[in-house]
Amino acid sequence: MLLEKIYRFYNENLTEVEKQAETVTKGVRTMAEIHGYETGDDMNPRVLDQVFDRWQLLLDYEWGGERRAPKFPLPIGFKFLLAYNRVKENHDKPKSSEFHTQKSIEAVKITLEKMALGGIYDQLGGGFARYSTDIYWKVPHFEKMLYDNSQLLSLYSNAYRSTQDPLYKSVVYETIEFLERELTSPLFEGGTCGFYSSLDADSEGEEGKFYLWTKDQLEELLGDDAPLVMDYFNVTKAGNWEDGKNILFRTHPGGGLSMSRQVLQEKIRTAKKKMLEARSKRVRPALDDKILTSWNALMINGLVDAYLAFDEESFLRLALENAGFFISKMMKPGGGLYRVYKNGRSSVDGFMDDYAFLIQAFISLYRATFDEEWLMNAEKLVKYTMDHFFNPMSGLFYYTSDQAPPLIARKMEIADNTIPASNSQMALNLFILGKYFSNDDYIQKARAMLHYVKNELVKGGPYYANWSLLMSYFVYPFSEVVIVGEECIALRKEFDRLYIPNFILAGAKTKSSLHLPITEEKSYSGQTMIYVCRDKTCFKPVTDVSEALKQILAPISAQHV
Repeated sequence: MLLEKIYRFYNENLTEVEKQAETVTKGVRTMAEIHGYETGDDMNPRVLDQVFDRWQLLLDYEWGGERRAPKFPLPIGFKFLLAYNRVKENHDKPKSSEFHTQKSIEAVKITLEKMALGGIYDQLGGGFARYSTDIYWKVPHFEKMLYDNSQLLSLYSNAYRSTQDPLYKSVVYETIEFLERELTSPLFEGGTCGFYSSLDADSEGEEGKFYLWTKDQLEELLGDDAPLVMDYFNVTKAGNWEDGKNILFRTHPGGGLSMSRQVLQEKIRTAKKKMLEARSKRVRPALDDKILTSWNALMINGLVDAYLAFDEESFLRLALENAGFFISKMMKPGGGLYRVYKNGRSSVDGFMDDYAFLIQAFISLYRATFDEEWLMNAEKLVKYTMDHFFNPMSGLFYYTSDQAPPLIARKMEIADNTIPASNSQMALNLFILGKYFSNDDYIQKARAMLHYVKNELVKGGPYYANWSLLMSYFVYPFSEVVIVGEECIALRKEFDRLYIPNFILAGAKTKSSLHLPITEEKSYSGQTMIYVCRDKTCFKPVTDVSEALKQILAPISAQHV
């Protein structure tokens, strides 16, 4: 009936319909237009303090996250808070920054602990569900997404580097085990692999059925150890969820039970193995086996961060296998990227987030290997985006390429969310690559992009967190560190264990292996040397990481050639 009325109106009033369509189209295009503007260079650390002052009023210091339900992890928000805490701790006067340093790290710690103990985390198999329906991280929406878990790998790994909390380490290892077991493709030719997109929340038509347990099931499976395990995971006969079913969650990091930690952990480890084996025989949630460029790139970054934190070679190997997949399957012969791989076929032109996150992933791989080819790959992708995505009027990047089918309007991603915005990540990429390649144009482009959004940072909180992270690079000392000599990998691994947000690292065993502009004029006389520089001006080279760290943390006035 409605369609008939629309059809009749269209035929009887064609001229009026066409005029309305033109008006709507013009309005949509006008709304999509973004123009840059000139502004003074008034960025300073106080802006970041204002960001936190407003945001911390919304933070839940009892259960973590923000004081609301549902609760989403928002990894990029807590990544910023972790970095913000460290740069203030390193570079601000203690008394003036005491409130901000204490409250920012407290927010990170309570959030990561409560998430790791809650039902949003798979206590048996590792990995996080997409969000919690309550404020306690207890009842999840059981869907598991690659983009969440990859970013949380980075967050927990960097938090471990900052705090050495063993809980964070177990989360990282268990989550990678989950990803390898359930979201990793078989190896392709050449030994490469991809990561699938997600697992559904439902199995057998019931949300969460795969993950839930009854008291009777555990007693039958675990026998005499059942009471201990049920206490540990808060399982009751009546059920802690619906219809006598239980979501596994923990109340205390160490278990909170009256026995030695070692004995308890051994019993729980044995029980978890039995439970996971029994669970694997259930009807599984459906798998979305698309391999998406942007989400896989986030996964590479997560694996590299885990490798840096724990020096676990298998993590780096998995990241390299995934990166090899993109080189062989997802890069177009004439330049550019595909977005989707499914059923043996690459398809769909890449969007801006595909480029932004893969550039970030290639930068991370250089950081972990000192193989300059990864930076060259990143640079090629940057040049492609400048040719096909960049809008010189605004200084920002469109989400779609100029080679894509035309739309009414080309949108731009500005605000961060559960996944950072492609523009915020691209601005970070330009800053970092600008440092590696001594390319001031890249750095100025990143600055201009930040100026466009800086008035939104304070009220935006976690939704502009990646931009706030970029601002910290501009307003606090940022160091370029180059290691030259036979021991460069060993010294690099000493840096790997440290959490230093505001620096980049380059290196090679011989001077002849260094081709980056950042490494120019770094002499090598047989002894491995560490050069710490800021804005192309360097401290005296040193041979010990602890001495280099003093230079990284030194006030600007202490710098000299």
